[in-house]
Amino acid sequence: MSLPDRPRAALSPPARALAASAVELTRRIAWRTLHPADRESFLEAPRPPALSRLGYVAADGSRADLHVLEPAAGGGGEPVLLAHAVGLGVDAYRYGAGSLAHALADAGFRVYLFAHRGDPDTHTPHGVPLDFDAIVEQDVPAALEAVRVDSGFERVHWIGHALGGQLGLVAAARAEPLATVVALSAPVTFQRPRTEVRALSLLTRLLPEGAVLPGHVLARAALPAVGQEGWMGSAPGERVRGLIEFATTGVAGGLVDQVSTWIREGTLTSRAGLVDYVSTFGRATVPLLTVYGRASGVAGEAQTAAALHAWGHADALALAVPGRSADVLFGADAKRTAVQPVVEWLADRRRMAWGPDWVASRTA
Repeated sequence: MSLPDRPRAALSPPARALAASAVELTRRIAWRTLHPADRESFLEAPRPPALSRLGYVAADGSRADLHVLEPAAGGGGEPVLLAHAVGLGVDAYRYGAGSLAHALADAGFRVYLFAHRGDPDTHTPHGVPLDFDAIVEQDVPAALEAVRVDSGFERVHWIGHALGGQLGLVAAARAEPLATVVALSAPVTFQRPRTEVRALSLLTRLLPEGAVLPGHVLARAALPAVGQEGWMGSAPGERVRGLIEFATTGVAGGLVDQVSTWIREGTLTSRAGLVDYVSTFGRATVPLLTVYGRASGVAGEAQTAAALHAWGHADALALAVPGRSADVLFGADAKRTAVQPVVEWLADRRRMAWGPDWVASRTA
């Protein structure tokens, strides 16, 4: 004889709120116990508030949303699309003091935070690839078209961090409707592979198709142990913990596999390694700014210089920032050393988004 299943009573909203508060208090107590001499806050700031969303649909049926930050009153509203790094989400650009997204909005730009396949709250049909090539071939054109229609501008400024910067570089070479490209800590050449990279590549090929690695779950579980981490450069511990809590995501196995191919081949390539994307950068026809940390061994001058040297537009500059790769966006002095110079560089080129048809429509 089997007993009938008895549905489990759901917690009421007040009970859920109380349980969440208890979990948060436990984590804070654990952090203070592990770091008794640390005087900084557990988190630098609360979760950023929700933004309005603009949906787009790629040609293969994948759907995602762009998160939209409105320009300051009186701003021109030129569109800037911000693309995040692997393992980070859209809120990485607007978490904490001196964020790049808010600095751009304050300067009058309309900011679009780019979510793509593999990110939370996206829908990708079964069987379609979840890698770099799919993002640049499918998601990028659809997202740019949605931004152009929504903003009314002909071209879109692109700012990308790490993977996001690599997407912008390749998109410009593919003649997508970009106005400028800013690549933050975005390497295009790589060191020789290590045994761990080969093992990770094998692991991702053994995963089910469409699998997403839950690194964000593990990171959040370990949050109380995180202090001011050396791998995050000069970023304050409270900012690192806030980013882990609010801005980390899972990573698609196909994307990890392609990144491991780049490291194995030593350069940015297509999924099968048949196309060296760096060799296509001479086709780009828009201004470029590369930003790198002087002390970075992964995305420093040596790893980013090839993009600058191969670029097809004469307006191509590099900005060196003190510290490591993470210092470009999250360092203690990032607002002064990187964020403000990037905003000023873009403000000098905001007209690149206008296009002759846009200017004619405003002067008719």
